[in-house]
Amino acid sequence: MLTRIYDTLPPPDYPYTRALSAHSAVIQLYARSGQLPTAEILASRGKIPSSLCRLGCNAVESMHHIFVECSHFSQWRIDTAGDLVARTAVRLNEAGLSDEEQKPILLAAKSLFTDHAVTWPLRISQYYLGHIPSLSGLISVANIPGCLERLGYRDSIPGTVKRRRILTHISTDWHTTSIRLAGRIFGSVQRTMAARAAEAIRV
Repeated sequence: MLTRIYDTLPPPDYPYTRALSAHSAVIQLYARSGQLPTAEILASRGKIPSSLCRLGCNAVESMHHIFVECSHFSQWRIDTAGDLVARTAVRLNEAGLSDEEQKPILLAAKSLFTDHAVTWPLRISQYYLGHIPSLSGLISVANIPGCLERLGYRDSIPGTVKRRRILTHISTDWHTTSIRLAGRIFGSVQRTMAARAAEAIRV
């Protein structure tokens, strides 16, 4: 899988090495290896008769469908995106970016969990695989107040350091939020399927 078209900053360590619950990390492991037990995968292995969405959608239950398209989780995606936009705006305001300079970054945050031709290089959301759009093109050194480049100096080290800090904070927010949403969504799928299986046994 190509990864250079996405953000190149390393993901945060905490969700993978220090979090009390490893659920989000496990979902990432299975999703990235193509082993997440969606209806599409289970049907291809003869485990269930149909690959259609088990939550009622008239569509194949692929990973992309569950995490990006399934109407059962639409409100979760909308609410999570709204929270992420608000947190990102706070960081950008603290960095001193103008409203106009913030627009493309906030648009990317708003559309992180949906297919979007501008935000995603392949036009399809890949947040559930731990990918986020490239941030480096959205926040330039020249946009950050206090950078020496804005004052006409060639030495851009202070600006570069500040830019790196902002990029790291936003990247961490976006990545952590993405994998937690993916974990929450598939956890709900698993609980629903377990409840149905238990009900079938009782009947």
